[in-house]
Amino acid sequence: MVENAPDLVLCHGRVYNPEPGWHGHAWVETSEGRDAIDPSNGHVVVAHQGVYYRVMHASEVTRYSKDEAIANSERTGHYGPWVS
Repeated sequence: MVENAPDLVLCHGRVYNPEPGWHGHAWVETSEGRDAIDPSNGHVVVAHQGVYYRVMHASEVTRYSKDEAIANSERTGHYGPWVS
């Protein structure tokens, strides 16, 4: 699956879930912005980007290319979110 996957983009943003409320979250999108992939809490959710954003109430989204994510991780020593 990964070998044939399109370029992926790391996303950091805010999402809403009734239990914790609003919180920071990370997920991956296809570079053309068609699908969102969210491997968290023991599940992998793959959904059309628009559906994912509506269901998760995603906002304040920052997108990072693979190279940007690697550079930010190396610079800060963590996986984000990163402040410019």
